[in-house]
Amino acid sequence: MTIEVVRKALEIARVHEVRSFDANLLASAETYGISVIVSNDKHAAKLCKERGLILENPIPEEVAKKMRL
Repeated sequence: MTIEVVRKALEIARVHEVRSFDANLLASAETYGISVIVSNDKHAAKLCKERGLILENPIPEEVAKKMRL
């Protein structure tokens, strides 16, 4: 964690109205040049789309469907 990442995360959280955890994940990725985020979080998916990052969901769709029941 650096001051740069914290400042970027706060800005992302403010602009996109998201939780600090999600904002920190994206701020870290953007700061360190990481273009792929691995998550099954819908908020992270939305942020990735808005900020031009790639989201890889590690949970197969058939498993995700069972989890929603």
